[in-house]
Amino acid sequence: MPSMHLFTFGILALLLPNAIAAPTSNTAAYAVKERHDAPQGWTKITSPVEYQTISLQIALKQQNSDALTKIALEVSDPSHPRYGQYLSAKQLLGHGIDTAALSSTRDWINVDLPVHKVESLLNTTYFNYRYTDGSTLVRTSEWSLPVYLHGYVDLIQPTTSFFRTPKPLIHPTHEHVPMRRHQREDLLETMPNDASGSSACNIGKLCDPTETSLRCLRCLYGTMNYTAQVPERNMIGVTSYHGLAQRRSDIRQYLKKFRPEAVEVADTFPIVFTADVLDHYENLTDPTDLAEADMDAELAIGISWPTSFMAWSTGDDFIEWMVYVLAQDSLPQVISTSWGANEHTWPLATTTRLCDGYKELGVRGVSLIFASGDAGVAGVRDESCGSEFHPTFPASCPWITAVGATKGFEPEVAVSAYGSGAGFSNHFAMPKYQVDAVHGYLEGIGDMHAGMYNRSGRAYPDVAAQGARTTIVTSGIKTSNSGTSASAPIFAAVIALVNDARIAAGKPVLGFLNPWIYGAASAAFTDVEDGSSVGCDTDGFPAADGWDAVTGFGTPNFDRLIEAAFSVFET
Repeated sequence: MPSMHLFTFGILALLLPNAIAAPTSNTAAYAVKERHDAPQGWTKITSPVEYQTISLQIALKQQNSDALTKIALEVSDPSHPRYGQYLSAKQLLGHGIDTAALSSTRDWINVDLPVHKVESLLNTTYFNYRYTDGSTLVRTSEWSLPVYLHGYVDLIQPTTSFFRTPKPLIHPTHEHVPMRRHQREDLLETMPNDASGSSACNIGKLCDPTETSLRCLRCLYGTMNYTAQVPERNMIGVTSYHGLAQRRSDIRQYLKKFRPEAVEVADTFPIVFTADVLDHYENLTDPTDLAEADMDAELAIGISWPTSFMAWSTGDDFIEWMVYVLAQDSLPQVISTSWGANEHTWPLATTTRLCDGYKELGVRGVSLIFASGDAGVAGVRDESCGSEFHPTFPASCPWITAVGATKGFEPEVAVSAYGSGAGFSNHFAMPKYQVDAVHGYLEGIGDMHAGMYNRSGRAYPDVAAQGARTTIVTSGIKTSNSGTSASAPIFAAVIALVNDARIAAGKPVLGFLNPWIYGAASAAFTDVEDGSSVGCDTDGFPAADGWDAVTGFGTPNFDRLIEAAFSVFET
């Protein structure tokens, strides 16, 4: 039996509570901690170079997890007297909840080791695996720990997680037109005054099915005539993975054309690079790599300005970003992410720990918005599904708000050029806040797709927004792009403005949104009743009256959301 890496786990044992008498002998009995076979599409090919370095992330079991859940539900439930009484990172620690923010050594351990040392440490063997698109990962299908450590360690990655380097949920519409030669100039002219009267908002005149402009979005969702009151006390953020980040020249060009009063923001908003991703960003050569990050910023700023804005650029790992963000004392009140992977490519322990981190952010008053996916019931990418649908994570986490995609304007319908991500989690049970709405929908569809999805799982999306032919600027070119990766920052920006109104009135921000969405705000959306979440060679789930597994409760109506935001119970 391979010997244990005494230094790493010796330190680990010292850090763990109640572990003073833990044995440290390299003869300690090992047992399998986790097994997760490579998903469809992955093939084991070769052994990695034994001195190749792996950056291990070791998650220690959190204390008082049930207490955290109780607090999260209370501060996010508009019907509870504790609604809006969010906790800081220090207050969380005061409740006995270990957080990466204040003591990463009690929550996470990161260590860089060569492959052969990791194999000895985890009593396993790593291999190079190749996906059908040619991408590769160094992974193993199972790993072990000494038995006495099983109760202290939640997960160790990278081991059994086969999600590929996250890719943005974005679909170019192949209508790239240089700014100097764009079509339909009359639809793309900027407003002379952002606070112009309601007569400036005419959906029929502003919204063109071939190019969904910023003016159209602001008119469609009712934010055009709202002026932010406390922008310096409110913030929206967006997250990019794989070292991608916004190109300021693109943001500047977009704002100069479509929101000129906001153009200075392009040169002043902070971009926070985590880990060593800056070198990757500076060496990017493919202009399509920047499209997602550009779009997130352009839409978020364009709708929510002058609300403060920031962006993160992180590496390939969702865990890395979560641990980094939990370590910050101050965070944006709304964070939008347009990245994800099919849930089955993540081990249960990994999705659970990530989702717990999102819950912790909810306790701190952060609204987390995620794109729902672009392959309907097939998840992120339309691949062979076999006998079951593929839910998407993090969209399937019950502690975030998932956003599907629509097209058209009067009325809006579910997108049809691709499937708006939708489904039911296989990892997470249906949360109480959505049981009534979802059960009503399930009764309506009866036995449709019986056996292909988990009827008792967390259902998503929760809401929707435009995700077809959205106008952006990337690499100096005006183009139209489609995807729920447009829908997420659009919805997030509307929520940021609702938060602005609440802050100005001396009220707390909305925080984790879903109990409010499925309760007091359920009628504050424009219902979408046509379309379906195509995928897996099926029509997927159909849109319907009320909540549905395509567009959730529908798209935002700013005036009604403001009304709902001020009608909740508050002491």
